[in-house]
Amino acid sequence: MNTSHYWWKNVKLGAGPVPIETSEGWLLIYHGVCATCSGFVYSIGGALLDINNPSKVIANCANYLMTPEEPYEL
Repeated sequence: MNTSHYWWKNVKLGAGPVPIETSEGWLLIYHGVCATCSGFVYSIGGALLDINNPSKVIANCANYLMTPEEPYEL
């Protein structure tokens, strides 16, 4: 997976916890980073990887699952 044009993951991507095996494939939770004038903002996303070939991405979040929304969360 690479950074993308989506604002919440346009600077870099990083690992999350160990992927979870599901009947549909491996559920991968990861973080995306964007740069703001106040610094970096980290958001959480998810992807589904092929069960037999985890290097193959089946689905990937266009939108974040969680991101800071309140000033105290930044």
